[in-house]
Parts: sequence; structure tokens; C-alpha cells
Amino acid sequence: MLFHTNTTISLIISSIAATNTTSTIENELLIEEIKRGAPIERVDPKYPIQAARTGQEGWVIVSYVIGKDGKVNSAIVEESSNKSMFNKSTLNAVNSWKFEPTTVNGKAVEQCKNSVRIDYKLTNAENGARRKFVSQYKRILTMIDEKSFEDADNAINKLKKRGAWNLYEDAWLSSLEVQYYNKKGDELGEMEVLNRLSYGNDNYLDLNTTLNHMIRLFKLNLKNKLYVDALRLAKLIEKTDTKSVVYPSMIKTVGQIETFIDTGGHYSVQGTIKDGVWRYDIARGSFAFDGVTDHLRKLDIRCDNKFVSYRIKEQSTWTIPKSYGECALYVYGEENTIVNLIEVKNS
Repeated sequence: MLFHTNTTISLIISSIAATNTTSTIENELLIEEIKRGAPIERVDPKYPIQAARTGQEGWVIVSYVIGKDGKVNSAIVEESSNKSMFNKSTLNAVNSWKFEPTTVNGKAVEQCKNSVRIDYKLTNAENGARRKFVSQYKRILTMIDEKSFEDADNAINKLKKRGAWNLYEDAWLSSLEVQYYNKKGDELGEMEVLNRLSYGNDNYLDLNTTLNHMIRLFKLNLKNKLYVDALRLAKLIEKTDTKSVVYPSMIKTVGQIETFIDTGGHYSVQGTIKDGVWRYDIARGSFAFDGVTDHLRKLDIRCDNKFVSYRIKEQSTWTIPKSYGECALYVYGEENTIVNLIEVKNS
């Protein structure tokens, strides 16, 4: 199994390097001294027996909080290639991890915005697409081109349930889903799969397909006012577009998004509770919920260096201090409940 860890702490050491600066002056300029907590115990997740038997590979991205005592809490799956197969094993492992406490100026603090990607990869797995997968892929692609959407949907679900695909095949299966939702005109379904690809297996696709997926998701994020997600995609596109074919034409739009976030008026965003939660990256410091909130149970605000939970009340406005850093909202409630959120203009 491969671990790709991306841990973010918002507290920053500020120092000034100068040839004539003495150690005393450096100490006076030191705003905060951070000592990151090293892992004490980080066990590997168990490879699910059924997945190993059938040769299925996959990946899971988990975010979690490290408490002042160094123990992991509030772990949640952000994205995964197969929810029913790998999520439980991943969460069981991550919840057992222990770290040395992180300290700021000698005082233990929480690390509130941590994430890890865990790849489930079999040592002797066959690389690339196998003949049986290619045959079924082409058959479904023909159904999509002929707009036989019901047949294509059944065939895709059958292919997904079979599940014995390696990471390369899993990426192309997701790409096939993107084409299905696109041709069908289901933008929400298309966004869900594109988002999963952007966090997961896009590196198994060819460069042209990868860029096309990213550009499409960027446009859909803009259309749905998911501005933080759009800016994240723009950075990915800039990094991926090594020959500067696409990104230069996006620079003006990126600037307009940033300006609107800073100086624009109120705007509303709509989401849906899926698997018990709706996740949203907040763009501004204040927000509110609009409409009936009876079916919404709880709100978690996970920031770079703060984690808080609230009960949701209609007409309540939340203001997040800048010291919290970048934040994501997790709204819990009844399945398929529509969430209407208002991003309040900056004062």
C-alpha cells in the first residue's frame, strides 16, 4: 500500500534572514515556534479479503483531526474509488494512528486539517487494461454514442459491481462514466465523477483526456458557484498543462473569481446531502443557511487550525475568524436534503 500524505498546519514561522542579524533579534522576530508531531504509531490498513481475491485495487482519501493528545479523531472519507470496498478498512486504520503532540511555543495544539491518500495496490497485479475490460469498455462506449442510456447505465453498474479492476482500469471506468453523464445531460452526476478523478486516478489517463476532464470540471464549478473548487482546478491545470496550451487563456477568469470573492455581493450555493453529508469549501469569512433547516442535523467547520461543531438554525449567520485559516463545511442531515447556503459579502 502506498501512502501519500498531505498535512496542513496554518500556524507559520516568520523569520528574517540577514547577514548582520543577531540571534537575539531573530528570537524577537519569531512569531510562533512550531514543533510538528511525528507519527508514533501508523499501522497499514488491512487489504479487504474480497478485494484481494478478485484482484481489485482502489484508493481512499481521508481527512482527520489530530488532538492535543496526539490521537486521531473525526476521520471522514473525502473521496474513494469504491465506497463499499475500501472505506471501512481505511477508517479503522486511520482512527488508530497516534502522533506526538504538535506544539506552538511549547503548548500542545490540535492539527485540524490533515489528509491522507491510501492506495490499495496489489504487488503482482497486471498493469494497463486487460482484454476483457477493453471489450466491455468499447461496448458501453457504443451504447453511449447511440444514446442508449438505459442500456449503458445497466452495463456501467454491472461493470462497477464486478469490481475486479486495477487502478488503471478504474480510472478509465470513471472516464467512461463522465462521457455517459455528459451525453445524457446530467451535470451533477458528471461533476461527481470528475471531482473524484481530480482527486484520484487522473494520472492513469493520457494528458489530453486529463486536461479535458479538468477544464470541464472547472467550467461546471464556475456554473455552480463553487469558486474555491474552481481555483483548485485552475492550479491543477496550470501544473498539468506543461506546454501552456490551455492555462494562459484561463488567467483572466481566475483573476475575476478572486476579485469577486473579495469584493462581490452575496451569492447562494446549493448542495445535496449524500451519504449523510454535504461538503463545501467556504470562500469567505461569513455564511448563512437559507430556507428550511429541519432536516439538517449538524454543521462541522474544519479549518487549518480549528475544528468546531454546531447545531444548524435558520437565520443564523456564522463568521469565521481569519486566524482559523482556510475552512471546509460539513453539513450532516437526512439523505437527499437540499442545502441552500449563502456566502455573505465581505464587509
